[in-house]
Amino acid sequence: MDDRELVRYFADLARRLMAEESVEATMRVIVDAAVEVIDGCHHASISHMRGRSLVSASSNDDIGHILDGIQTGADEGPCLDAIRTGEAMVADDLAVDERWPVYGPRAVESVGVISSLGQPLHDGRRIVGALNLFSEDRGTFSGHVDDDAAAAILAAHATPALVAALHRENMVVALESRDVIGQAKGMLRARAGIDEREAFDLLVKASQRMQLKLAEVARRLVDGDLGDDTTGP
Repeated sequence: MDDRELVRYFADLARRLMAEESVEATMRVIVDAAVEVIDGCHHASISHMRGRSLVSASSNDDIGHILDGIQTGADEGPCLDAIRTGEAMVADDLAVDERWPVYGPRAVESVGVISSLGQPLHDGRRIVGALNLFSEDRGTFSGHVDDDAAAAILAAHATPALVAALHRENMVVALESRDVIGQAKGMLRARAGIDEREAFDLLVKASQRMQLKLAEVARRLVDGDLGDDTTGP
């Protein structure tokens, strides 16, 4: 696309993004746009870290999910490095790229991806994830100024969408943890004839003894996997 076409495209993209009601739909529009607007880009995804795993928050097809799994298993790859370093990672030929000797050949062999770009997503305080572009051709993302600009604009749109998705995910986890801890306290109060504070103290002690998070101890108790272990020494 020339400059005028890019301007029109991104103006229309902004309207499409404003019309979406969910963050998941917003991210899907962005990854679809990457394939539409960036020459040679065949697949695109938005990824973030969950513990030590790379997770696809959105992908225009299954390729992003597959490649995130390969990178997690190998503990290396351009998307991981984009998130870890905060720098864009360009791979011209993954089959021979010495930076990722395990991931690169597996990406080529498994899904036919040869070149890629990992664009870090920064919310002003920290790296929250990466916009990942993949191509089945060599050298797709090197030396193309227009494509670099388009990727940067897409990354700017992707960042708040990913931040919103992660915030909602954290809120859901927090609410679920609060609910299961409440259930566990109720079970202990009924079982041992103790008050709410004493029930909570028992959960805390079990958490420390078992070296598990409090919510996990509570969940195991509610699921019947602990028996009376919460009252142990």
